[in-house]
Amino acid sequence: MDRSAGLARAAAAAIVAGGWVLSFLAGRWTAPAGDPPEFRDPTRSSSEKRTRTEEPPPETSTPDRPRDGRNRASPARTRGPGGEEVPADRPPIDLEPALAAARKAADAPEDETAASAALDALQRLEETILDDPAALARTIERFGRTTDPRELGFLAAGLGHVPDPEVEEAAVRIARGDADPGRRAAAFDVLDALDTPEATQVALEALSSEADPAVRLAALRAIPEPTGASLDEAALVVGRLADVLSRPGEAEARRRAALLLARWYRREADLAHVLEALERDPDPGVRAGCAYALEVAQSRTEPVFAALVRSLTEEREDPLVRENAWRALGALGPLGPEAHAAYEVYRETRDVEGEGGNR
Repeated sequence: MDRSAGLARAAAAAIVAGGWVLSFLAGRWTAPAGDPPEFRDPTRSSSEKRTRTEEPPPETSTPDRPRDGRNRASPARTRGPGGEEVPADRPPIDLEPALAAARKAADAPEDETAASAALDALQRLEETILDDPAALARTIERFGRTTDPRELGFLAAGLGHVPDPEVEEAAVRIARGDADPGRRAAAFDVLDALDTPEATQVALEALSSEADPAVRLAALRAIPEPTGASLDEAALVVGRLADVLSRPGEAEARRRAALLLARWYRREADLAHVLEALERDPDPGVRAGCAYALEVAQSRTEPVFAALVRSLTEEREDPLVRENAWRALGALGPLGPEAHAAYEVYRETRDVEGEGGNR
């Protein structure tokens, strides 16, 4: 199969099936030793992800395109199918063909033609709602009433590329109080894509009161990078993540919470939650995630080294946990005598048994 066609099919399936829903994997992402990767959505480039410290692009204005980037050159208005105002010379947006393409691609993930059609439909939708406020309103309205997960994933993918206050406000409103858990989860996917600081508070509220596991996981995904967060803000996030890390029955959420905690921690004592989970969590995937989280945290304290050495030298431990502990030690060097000896013993065994490679 052509590589580009395969990538298109995979991307379309990911988009229409659930927005930017990511599995936290069972352990780690590929990364050079000593240089942990950024925690980001692999379906988007880093340039598409805004941070709190980035300056907005210079605002420009022309007679045909105001500063918000939308074309409002035509003064004549009429009413669209949802009651919204639309330019008289522009037909109201018809979402049905695009949503039909999304449903077809989701139902037939091996159909490359359907996947390509869904991607084309998504691109056209994004271009339309970026340029037409009425089309944006119509898309938000449909997002707020559909319960079809295929449509929700598709609309979330489109709205997530529109950095507009209306989109953010709608996503926050739906995430906070919508009756349908699928819409709540999809709204968090939109907030994740927008990478807005507002998502932090909304996500913490959900982690405190939300009962649906899928929504809780989506809320975790929506927590942005801690760039610019105050010590008090970081403490709130760390406290809530520690609660998630100790919650039974949600292994996927615990893995994600461990890595997020490694990014948000400000005091060495905060990492005690990850160290405890590395030793005691019953799920080996969570323990492997905790070992990787310690690499991400880049904390070079004795408790961290000791915990990683224990995981590495415990022969009954899951192989992925040991592998991640070994990689973390390599990234956190220089090592003391005990840690260095454990590292070398594992490396030699690993080379003999041919267990190299990224996990």
